[in-house]
Amino acid sequence: MAAQPIVRNPRRALVVWTSCALACAPGDHDPARKAARSRLSIIQGTRDTGDLAAIGVMRTDGSLLCSGVLISRHVALTAGHCFALPPVPTRVFFGSDPLGDGMFGAIASFEQHPTFDFASLRDDIAAVVVEGGAPFWVTPAIASEWAPSVGDDARFVGFGWTEIDQAGDWARKYELTAAIDSVEPRTFGYGVATCQGDSGGPAFVHTLGLEVAAGVTSSGDLRCA
Repeated sequence: MAAQPIVRNPRRALVVWTSCALACAPGDHDPARKAARSRLSIIQGTRDTGDLAAIGVMRTDGSLLCSGVLISRHVALTAGHCFALPPVPTRVFFGSDPLGDGMFGAIASFEQHPTFDFASLRDDIAAVVVEGGAPFWVTPAIASEWAPSVGDDARFVGFGWTEIDQAGDWARKYELTAAIDSVEPRTFGYGVATCQGDSGGPAFVHTLGLEVAAGVTSSGDLRCA
């Protein structure tokens, strides 16, 4: 698994970070596998009902496509590949279970990282503007100013599958903590944690006493193993 450290786009005021927790093979050019990437869960994690900054990224019909993280009242981050194939997401979900609690919001616009590349998953991150902003009861996450380090514990949050081979629970928010075992210029890596449906979900680390969002899930092996 892997994820990308924070980068700044000098043409925009928004801090765009490219941290990818890999859940499908990054060099795979098979269209079916690319489509699977677009639905990148938290393997053997626990239910998360309190972290409202982590959101669901939904299709028009309300079904889950990806996960994401709110970094201001109006802006969320998710994986760039979530918008690479139709049907692209049109809604976001605030809560822990789209069938049981929370509320939906519309996506007013989105923008993938200027150098995002679908084939390689380079800079696999996108900014989403939430129409009307997030509900008042949602506190946005703090976006990290620094890349994480090898050995740091990262808390992953997402709505994807909870068992290897894309099984278990689906479309409900789970979390799991795993150690970062590699840090590259654009990604950081870890072991078994995320799966399909978790793409775009946050990897939280602790910096200077604060929990900050250091990356968003991107891809890895198809079995999530």
